[in-house]
Amino acid sequence: MGQNSALKVHAPLTAKFLYILASGFSKQNYLGQPLIPFLFRVVTKKYRRSLSLRLIGISPHYFIYQYSTKYPPTMSRIEILEAEYQRNVSSRKKICVQILQQYLSPQMTVLDFGCGPGYLAQEAAKFCNKVIAVDISCGVIACARELNSSDNISYHTNDGKSLSMLDDSSIDLIYSFAVVQHLSEELFEGFLREFFRVLKPRGKVVCHVVLGNNYPAELEGGKGLFFSKFLRKKFGLLMVLRSTKDLNQKIINTGFKEPTFIPVKQISDIEDTIVKQHLFVFSKP
Repeated sequence: MGQNSALKVHAPLTAKFLYILASGFSKQNYLGQPLIPFLFRVVTKKYRRSLSLRLIGISPHYFIYQYSTKYPPTMSRIEILEAEYQRNVSSRKKICVQILQQYLSPQMTVLDFGCGPGYLAQEAAKFCNKVIAVDISCGVIACARELNSSDNISYHTNDGKSLSMLDDSSIDLIYSFAVVQHLSEELFEGFLREFFRVLKPRGKVVCHVVLGNNYPAELEGGKGLFFSKFLRKKFGLLMVLRSTKDLNQKIINTGFKEPTFIPVKQISDIEDTIVKQHLFVFSKP
């Protein structure tokens, strides 16, 4: 989330190849290669942090300045990755304090949906009883357990279609950032039903959303040769832009109360593209 185009430099071809190799065979499953968790079992603890940083660095979505002019050429690769790790920690702390903390309380059991490497889960865990953090990627969960562990965080790989590891009415709050815009309509509607199932009565959902009132429901593919379009569709992130009307209807149809839409810039000054986007907050009756 968030990047300065003046600093941006495209990743080398080797990094793009590693991204495809590490993604496995599932669509949109960064670090979904099943061999990655095995690496953490065979690598000694001394080297697991370095392994985690290097694996996360394969993705263009987290360490966005790693190939930019932000860092001097004298810095080593691992020094740059450590700097990017700290930048992510700092930005997620601001998201938690400025946006999410108002919805948290010490007795809560909270679900982080699409947790990635666990930066936001680590911050949210400071303000609630327990965080259950889920992601489709077995590899990114392995990295989260190494980089952002805490006694009151449990990390789980979900099947990408359900929250079957959770009991009915067991969660007080669900939050999700930079996730739902990457879900197809079918998956989005399915997870709304799962959110309703696992939430306690009067439980809330706080979800970051990218609105696109003048766009079709799904955008993918784009220009380019057939092979490059195939790679983007297979390994790139689907971007779905939904209207407020469409989101309202889907949420209400699931059984939730009508959502409140909040421009992020009203509640946060974080230097991140999220400031240009919205939260939608809704609750179970």
